[in-house]
Amino acid sequence: MNVFLSTLQNTFIIISAVIVGILIISLVVVLVRRSVTEKRYHELYYQRIYKTALYKDYYLINNFTYLSDDSLYVTINHILFGDKCIYLILDMYYYGDLYGTEDDLSLILVPHNQKKCYTENPLGLISKYLEDIKRTMGLDDINMRGLVVVNNDCYSEVTDTHPELDIVRVRRLKKYVDSIEKDESIPKIDSTQLKNIVDKFDATNIKKEQTNG
Repeated sequence: MNVFLSTLQNTFIIISAVIVGILIISLVVVLVRRSVTEKRYHELYYQRIYKTALYKDYYLINNFTYLSDDSLYVTINHILFGDKCIYLILDMYYYGDLYGTEDDLSLILVPHNQKKCYTENPLGLISKYLEDIKRTMGLDDINMRGLVVVNNDCYSEVTDTHPELDIVRVRRLKKYVDSIEKDESIPKIDSTQLKNIVDKFDATNIKKEQTNG
């Protein structure tokens, strides 16, 4: 009996040690992955956005920089030219979850296991950039959207008040774009007109990084 109990105890200890080891390794993997994403999120997002452009043969301009009306240089991380819509994209990384409404000047940021704080609303930025681009480029008749792409572990509960603005997790970007491009209620942009628009963006861009998927 004692031998049986001793064997049982040893088995329990071994199993417990294995479970603890797995949990520790899983935690380390999560922390390392989060650290890498935080440091390299621009590069990681670019890879996903480039694949989206490549998959559908869309034009893509990265780091589009222009001079705003108030004489400030503004950089939009990516401009993706779909068949039906042009997407202005900002890269953002948040250690936590976002709450609020699209019209708020600041969003509530709830870091993981920390007290909530406030952060500038990126939708306000992309909304201003969208207005600037439409006005300066004369694109009022073109379907355009302003997207804020965030890390996959950032949960967003921001009330939607403007259909042309969205916060999208990077892993959902392709599905998001596909849903717009497959919407039969949205007309296609004439291919010649689209190419002229791309050329106009390229000529305006202070930084030249055009990619044709």
